[in-house]
Amino acid sequence: MQLWGEGLPASVDGLRFQVPVRTINAAPSPKYYGFKRGITCLNAVNDQVAGIGQMVVPGTPRDSPHILDALLNLDGG
Repeated sequence: MQLWGEGLPASVDGLRFQVPVRTINAAPSPKYYGFKRGITCLNAVNDQVAGIGQMVVPGTPRDSPHILDALLNLDGG
């Protein structure tokens, strides 16, 4: 009996952070940061609760293209 699954991608979740300095990945987002800049760190996990990919993207409201990119270009798994 298999308890955890087959190792297929199960979820992508993101955490948003404010960035106090200018960087390539930091972008302004009035919705989340006011007038400051921020980033989003996306993490992909599989159905066996193992991390299979991550990426840092600009902290903008449109995360869906980056989520698809994280799923299609997985680091491991």
